[in-house]
Amino acid sequence: MTQHPHSQSIGDLLSAADPVPESQARFDELLAALEGEPLESTAVEISVGEVAATVTFTEVRGHEWSHIAAHPPRLGHSGDAQMGCHTEHLLRHYPVDRIVCAGVHPTEGEWARLCELIDDDARTDIVVALWWMHVERYRQARAEIEFVQAARATKSKGEEHE
Repeated sequence: MTQHPHSQSIGDLLSAADPVPESQARFDELLAALEGEPLESTAVEISVGEVAATVTFTEVRGHEWSHIAAHPPRLGHSGDAQMGCHTEHLLRHYPVDRIVCAGVHPTEGEWARLCELIDDDARTDIVVALWWMHVERYRQARAEIEFVQAARATKSKGEEHE
């Protein structure tokens, strides 16, 4: 079978018949850029007795973080109240493929056992580091952007009145 010199693929024909609106193309570009953003990591020093180790946590994407942090705070638990979530659940259910302890990814069982052994200070350090990486640094960045925008708006209004 000979193909006509001007023949197009079915995909080309469908695209020509139903072109992607410019707004959809911009949205698709935004999604691709966001999905390509590098994930942050943070390291926390922990110790159990005389043994110390570095535990490195790599950020998870928004939907996964929302799922982990969705468990409501325990009543009467000040750490949970400050973080707005069940901190023990956050600690124990952070994905082990995003954790490196002493240079290796622990299994779920190893991570659960380690969580049983670490003291309250280390638990707090880990939860605060996770919260900073997933929530607070974005809040801070947003506040800085809002500050700059407000300063520009104030400057513009001052220039209009001159």
